[in-house]
Formats: sequence, structure tokens, C-alpha cells
Amino acid sequence: IRDWSPDHTRMSKGISLTEEEMEKLVELFKDRNEEDSFE
Repeated sequence: IRDWSPDHTRMSKGISLTEEEMEKLVELFKDRNEEDSFE
């Protein structure tokens, strides 16, 4: 997950996720959004 510079010649520092890490992140995000919708 990284951002491009405005002219798309460079990328910022970022992070790499394994498939399992990404799946967990998505799961946590979905759970959080479901909890927020009940308030």
C-alpha cells in the first residue's frame, strides 16, 4: 500500500501484506462497520 508522487515518477514508503494479513484486515474492517451501524 503506497502512494505515487503527483507526477507518478516515484512511490512513497509503504507496507506489504500477505494474503492472510489482508483477509484479516478486511474482516476487522467489516466487523467494525457492522458494529457502528447499530448505534
